[in-house]
Amino acid sequence: LLCDYIKYNFDDSYFSFIELDKTLKSCGKIEDILAEFDEDVIKKSFDIVPLELDTKSSQNKIGFRTHNTFKKDLFLDSCINIVTETSMLYNELFISEKIFKPILCYQPFIVLGPVNYLKRLKHYGFKTFDKFWDESYDEISESNLRYDKVFEIILELNKKSLDELNNLYKSLKEICIYNRNHFVNLKINAFDSTLKKIENEW
Repeated sequence: LLCDYIKYNFDDSYFSFIELDKTLKSCGKIEDILAEFDEDVIKKSFDIVPLELDTKSSQNKIGFRTHNTFKKDLFLDSCINIVTETSMLYNELFISEKIFKPILCYQPFIVLGPVNYLKRLKHYGFKTFDKFWDESYDEISESNLRYDKVFEIILELNKKSLDELNNLYKSLKEICIYNRNHFVNLKINAFDSTLKKIENEW
């Protein structure tokens, strides 16, 4: 994503990296990923990382948590959240705090994650944004093809003017409000749930 950010020159865009705090070497299959880009793009990518926006106040750069990496101004100055989930390459379905940041901050989201990630969110009662952009990427099992589909959406959104993006947000903000309210009212307690299952077995 960082290489494409540089390749397509998004410097003047409304997209920004919020949690780019690790080097490209953490990506896995790094040779395959970098093979798609020319040397100049790769060099610029490595020159940028690590880039800290929300982890500056965290003493532990390896074990930081959600509560000490939240910066409200980053959300106030952005419109659409591109969530880069923990796992994408190997389709390990894991929903982390990364998706809950935009949900709690009333932001629409596009997810670079495993196959059926959005489907699982909907299973938990959340709404997504398939009325506003193509979310068929969620059904693509091959991670590279899923990434390409997501990046198409990013390119399309990046063509919009600030006014167009504001109008887009106005049309989907009810979903953002719903998702936040749903999260606040969601009653998930894994420990209680496990105890209840055990109790039912007896």
